[in-house]
Amino acid sequence: MAVAALERTIDGGSADEVATIASRASADAAIIEESDEYVHLALLVYAMLAADRYDAADRLNQAALERARQRSLRLSTVTFSWTAAMIAHRRGSLPAAQAEAERAVAGASEWKVEAVLAKVGSTLIDALVDRGRLSDARAALDRLGGHSLPRGFIANWLRFWRARLRLAVGDAAGARADLEELLEGDAGWRGGNPSCYPLRSTLGLALLAGGEPNLARARAVEELELARRWGTSTAIGIALRAVGLCERGEAAVQRLRDSTRTLASSPATLEQARSWVELGAAIRRSGRPTDAREPLLAGLELAERCGAEPAVERAREELRAAGMRPRRSALRGVDALTPSELRVARLAAQGLTNREIAQALFVTLSTVEVHLTHAYQKLSIRTRADLPDALEGDPGQPTAEPDERVHNSPAA
Repeated sequence: MAVAALERTIDGGSADEVATIASRASADAAIIEESDEYVHLALLVYAMLAADRYDAADRLNQAALERARQRSLRLSTVTFSWTAAMIAHRRGSLPAAQAEAERAVAGASEWKVEAVLAKVGSTLIDALVDRGRLSDARAALDRLGGHSLPRGFIANWLRFWRARLRLAVGDAAGARADLEELLEGDAGWRGGNPSCYPLRSTLGLALLAGGEPNLARARAVEELELARRWGTSTAIGIALRAVGLCERGEAAVQRLRDSTRTLASSPATLEQARSWVELGAAIRRSGRPTDAREPLLAGLELAERCGAEPAVERAREELRAAGMRPRRSALRGVDALTPSELRVARLAAQGLTNREIAQALFVTLSTVEVHLTHAYQKLSIRTRADLPDALEGDPGQPTAEPDERVHNSPAA
């Protein structure tokens, strides 16, 4: 059933059909308890993600990752760290996505298996690009041998994210070459589902940057048709945004407004942010700068929450063009913490261990470690004992007694 879910995901099924198969397969606890190496569960997690069932994917992934660590299953631990990174990225939690992907790459590097490294490394590059850390993304691509790629399903993942990196650094021609090569091989490696990755809309962006708006729009429309066939709000919303970017005037505004409305029911926060920003930009270009401010502010807030610096900067540029002086993000102190980081920091300040925090918040141990690491950086502290003082003045933080101030590292 896990294999069937993946097959239908990459080869012509619908999201509802795949979600039904994956739900039936994962409902039996024996799928985890009675397996030795259960990497096949990653197929279910991936299918659930593609079907926009992020919560179900996260629950299954957490259970599988915890079990893999308990049983010292190295391949499974790497695999579910990778899928944890994918879940975090699709939700828009980019720092957590980067941390999980780095953990997966470190584990995979021990074996030096190209397919495994390409698979997990592509997710790391994806997170780094969306965070605006392009030099780090280029370095990661170099380490993964991403400048000379064979053909094949796994290698094509890395090729796609190499194209995204090229597009981000302004190499539209290089991105186009990668994406057209993928598109030409589409029938062979069965990558038509835009929920796996948005190949045609990304190619549309490369074509648009290269001065070919008509061809760009044609590719984006192709993806919109495929996305509607698959049936998730995330895939449809991304494709609508790509079509809108190829339009002009009120037609662009309407398409982008449709994208924001569609993505309102999606769990993909970063995609929501991007569409709000592009809607605001289109409204401003149509000569209504005051009307542009609200969608731009909405996009800015979501992009800041995700840690997506390129989207944040684009929103700020558009707000300045619309006559506003956008506030700078809080980079340090309690105000800089995301809601998840603040919840974890509060519990740690009360003396809970990382495992107790993970159980209380229903998240993985690694997620707690990531949030605490970022909290330490933003609060400019080094140990757990510093948390109560650093959180002083936070209305949600009770005063901790001195004997509760224990566990001096994020991994404690």
